Amino acid sequence: MDVPTVLIIDDDETNRKLISRLLVRNGFEVQTASSGQGGLEILANVPVSVVLLDIVMPKEHGLDILQRIKDNPALRHIPVVMLSIVEHEKTRNQAFALGACRFMEKPYNLREILSVLREVLDEHPCRGTSSA
Repeated sequence: MDVPTVLIIDDDETNRKLISRLLVRNGFEVQTASSGQGGLEILANVPVSVVLLDIVMPKEHGLDILQRIKDNPALRHIPVVMLSIVEHEKTRNQAFALGACRFMEKPYNLREILSVLREVLDEHPCRGTSSA
């Protein structure tokens, strides 16, 4: 069985490190990017099973990056889980309309991330439900 690769796109280094450690300990391969553009570059060069994408980032909004992923025929099949400190129903609805599989609010339990990733990988194509 192939080892799933998770791409974490988050401008917060602490979040990237915490999630990376958890995932590696649980058998995932991990790629990280501190910006949306960096994440898109990884997606262009590395086979990725699922993306964890922060919404609030300084240079690029996560929803814009999600749109770019889903507009790209080579990438649109990749499930994306949105992570956000800001909980607005409008933002959540926009994420699902653009093709996000899940929407997780920060602060989140690291074990919850592991559970959501396993669910998304098991049920792909995703159903666009929320986790909070």
